[in-house]
Amino acid sequence: MFKRKKADYEFHKLGYNLGFTTEEEARQTGEIIYDSDLFVRYSKYNDEYKYVHYIDLLHKKSGRHIIQSHDENDTMVGLEPKLAHLAIRKMKEKGWI
Repeated sequence: MFKRKKADYEFHKLGYNLGFTTEEEARQTGEIIYDSDLFVRYSKYNDEYKYVHYIDLLHKKSGRHIIQSHDENDTMVGLEPKLAHLAIRKMKEKGWI
């Protein structure tokens, strides 16, 4: 699995999940939500609007890393400053910046 870091804990307090509890659960859903050397994905179900909000952090060799915020249909979803700050903190924890 993966080690929980401070940014992961802060995302979790806001209701976002990182990874699955087991690899089997990931295979059953057919979705890949994880933390790797090049990609991190957090997800949260929004009860009010009935959609899953994803926050993707992508590592680029050029150093111009990407934060993407979208729903399951790849429709862009706004990102609050606190979440952007946590995303940058996670990138620092991973040594990307």
